[in-house]
Amino acid sequence: METIPHPSPRKGSVRESLQDFINGFVHRGISDRSFEEQKFIKRYNQFFLCCILFFISGFLFKFFNGLYLSSFVCLGSFALALANYFILHRNNQRWHLAKYVLLALVNLAIVSLSYVEGLLSGTYVFLFPFIVSQTFILNYEEKTAFRLSIVISVISIALVFVISPSISNSQFLASNNYRSLFYMNSFIAFIISCLFAYLVIKENKKNELGLVQERIFLDTIYNTSLDAVFIIDCKSLKIHDCNRQAIELFGASDKTELLNTSIETWMIDQYNGESLPEILTQDTRETWKGEIQCVTKKETRFVGSVFIAPFTNKEIEFRKISIIDITDYKKAEMALIEAKEKAEEAALSKARFVSNMSHELRTPLNGIIGTTNLLLQDEIFPHQQEHFDILKFSSEHMLDLINDVLDVNKIDAGKFELEKRPWNIKIFAEKIEAIFHNQFAAKNIDFQVKVDHTLDRKLIFDATRLGQVMNNLLANALKFTHRGNVIFEIRNLSSTSDAVMVGFSVKDSGIGIEAQKLPHIFERFYQADVMTTRKYGGSGLGLSISKKLVELFNGELKVESEVYKGSRFFFTLTLQNYIEKKPLLEDNIVQVPLFSSAKVLIAEDNPVNLMIARKFLQKWNLDISEAHDGVQAIEIFNQKKFDILLLDLEMPEKDGYSVLEEVRRINPTIPVIAFTAASFENMGFLLREKGFNDYVQKPFKPEELHSKIMKFLQRNNAA
Repeated sequence: METIPHPSPRKGSVRESLQDFINGFVHRGISDRSFEEQKFIKRYNQFFLCCILFFISGFLFKFFNGLYLSSFVCLGSFALALANYFILHRNNQRWHLAKYVLLALVNLAIVSLSYVEGLLSGTYVFLFPFIVSQTFILNYEEKTAFRLSIVISVISIALVFVISPSISNSQFLASNNYRSLFYMNSFIAFIISCLFAYLVIKENKKNELGLVQERIFLDTIYNTSLDAVFIIDCKSLKIHDCNRQAIELFGASDKTELLNTSIETWMIDQYNGESLPEILTQDTRETWKGEIQCVTKKETRFVGSVFIAPFTNKEIEFRKISIIDITDYKKAEMALIEAKEKAEEAALSKARFVSNMSHELRTPLNGIIGTTNLLLQDEIFPHQQEHFDILKFSSEHMLDLINDVLDVNKIDAGKFELEKRPWNIKIFAEKIEAIFHNQFAAKNIDFQVKVDHTLDRKLIFDATRLGQVMNNLLANALKFTHRGNVIFEIRNLSSTSDAVMVGFSVKDSGIGIEAQKLPHIFERFYQADVMTTRKYGGSGLGLSISKKLVELFNGELKVESEVYKGSRFFFTLTLQNYIEKKPLLEDNIVQVPLFSSAKVLIAEDNPVNLMIARKFLQKWNLDISEAHDGVQAIEIFNQKKFDILLLDLEMPEKDGYSVLEEVRRINPTIPVIAFTAASFENMGFLLREKGFNDYVQKPFKPEELHSKIMKFLQRNNAA
């Protein structure tokens, strides 16, 4: 039967296992720690391991040699050291306390052993290697730790020679054994000293290697930087050090040509002509960044982007100066400025040219148009009518084209301003309709104009420029529509007492625009295609100008279109209300019959509106009660009996809707008229749904207010 041989242990496996155990113990608890914390924990673990070995070996040696009291001291010290170790790793806030406690514990154990064994045993010699070991776990940059360790060591040495007898009185020890015990303790102390010396040397070598690697790393960064770096002494302003880029940038062959020279040798003044910054010549801790004229070894100049920062090294004040050559950048910047100035000059020349040419063109063109109109008013032969019509159309088309070019020039120059004047929207739409009515009729196209009835009032806007937009849109609709209809619509989208949001749109059933060409339709000189340009003509400026004009109104011109189904151009503008106060107080208002003395409550928070309404109501012989807010209106209503109420919708404290609810709870049948400047879609329906009997919009027409009051008073009298 064949036997299977057992594998023999690998050579060195015990040593490797022991080394792994020691490394694992030493590195215990250092994960997720800072560098300083890791360093302290490793040193503490190493010192603790040496102490444990000292206590265990002392316990075994003394126990088997009959020194039971000494072995008890070693065992007790071992237990206290373990307790100290577990406290350290359980509570991170007690590291420094654990460090001092372990040092004190070792010193106390050596003093106790010296006392129970006597001075002749030489146990006190262990104090010296452990004093050396303190350097291993103490940071001597902390003066408190250094002083405390010295105090502990001095006290321990003093106690040994003060309280310890020459020969032990606490346990039996033969006199001939003191010599061998002394030699043994000295030998062990020597071994421990060597061990600690080895650890200290190893640690110092490791630190030295780390410093060398760090220096190499910093030198690599320092010398491979794209910035030229100077380190200068703050007092003398002389260059203390520099990197390779500085040598190359300033045209030196090596460092010696730059070191110990004044920084003012290489820096002349700031790029804007001012003197060098004060941070170079005065004692300050501030940083500085700017552009400085620099000179090289070959006396060539360049512009440097410079950053200066102060720092301290070994109690000496230095400044770090970083320099980047930005000469090419400054040249490019200057070239860009020159190009910008030339472009502005060219734009100005262009504006002057366009202005002069428009003047030169307008002068003869006005003569042509005027003469044509005069001839058309005279009696002409029928066969000449067509020629004069062509002449009139061509000259007017030329004038429109010149106006478009001028508008483009003004918009580009940023000199295009809108004129803000009050215009009635409905009248504005009627004038636009009058211009195009016959033209659409001539092409047999149904032209519809739809204006919201609530817009029969004045708003503040530039009617000329808005008319130009609508003319362009309707002219395009006329040009590209051959059958069907064109709808020009103006809608009241929403309104407040201050402004109205108005929607404008022009919808046609023309040839439409392809989807891929819609994003470009508002670009200058753009036409849908070449055939469109040849067939319909046009400069390609109309829609571009219209879009710019709408943007000046703080709106956005948009388009929806489908080929062969038509297009819709639309935009929304917010226009301010115009309140005509003066005409409402004039005496030439249409005279209306007087009422008998009926009681009216008017609730209005605006004093001007209240005054205007009061004057008319007084002329009509009405008994008026006034309220300046909603709460006061309810109080007055509860005190008197009224025939009719006029309520503003927007009042402080309580608005018109809230007042109406209170009124309806008390008197469900009393007539209540909403007296408001607001405007919104389906206004009459919504107000009646809320409980109002009718409404009058401000600024009101006296005859409208009179007729509505009369209607409800007559109804009350009839009831």
